[in-house]
Formats: sequence, C-alpha cells, structure tokens
Amino acid sequence: MTPQLIAFGIFALIMFILSTVVLTLGLTWLRAYASGAPVTFMELIALKLRAIPVRKIVDTRITLVKSGFNVSVDDLSTQYLAGGDVIMVMQGLLKAEVNNIDLSFHQACALDLQDKYK
Repeated sequence: MTPQLIAFGIFALIMFILSTVVLTLGLTWLRAYASGAPVTFMELIALKLRAIPVRKIVDTRITLVKSGFNVSVDDLSTQYLAGGDVIMVMQGLLKAEVNNIDLSFHQACALDLQDKYK
C-alpha cells in the first residue's frame, strides 16, 4: 500500500465520521441556533456520548431561553443525570413565572429531586 492510499483512507474515515455527526446533530443545532438558544456541537456530542436525550435537552433549553430563563445545557444535563425530570422543572418554572412566584432554576431542580431521594 502506498502512503497516498493510506492517507486517503484516513481522510475518508474522518470525513465519514464528521458527516455522520453533522447529519445526526445538525438539525438540532440549527433549530437551537435559529430560535436564539444556541448550543455548540461539542455540547451536542457530549450529550450523545453520555446517553442523554439530545432533543429533550435542547427543546427544554429553547423553551426556557425563550421564556427569559438563562439555563445552560450543562445545568439541564446535570438535572437529567441526577434522575430529575427536566420537563417538569421547565413546567414548574413557567408556572411560577405566570403566578409571580420567585423560583430559580436550581430551586426548581431541588424541588424536583426532593421526593426522589427521601
């Protein structure tokens, strides 16, 4: 085998992996970016590697950012990995805002996990 053929094989493998990542995560990234709650590809890859549902985390982040809560992907993934329900936390924050209750993201997470670890 010639060195050029080996180099081409390595290049083709890298391009295949990159195109697979872009195809699987690209639409989710684009949806988050277009909605004003951008996430990075590295965050999406990290979610995928940790077996966290990417769409659930990104959709929750989009909803919270659109509602005025600045919540990071790391905060949401930490809550998910702790056994919490990020959808319930989001709904609790939105209901608290409607009812003029001062509730932070971390307080909502603590309330969500409170019953799970008694």
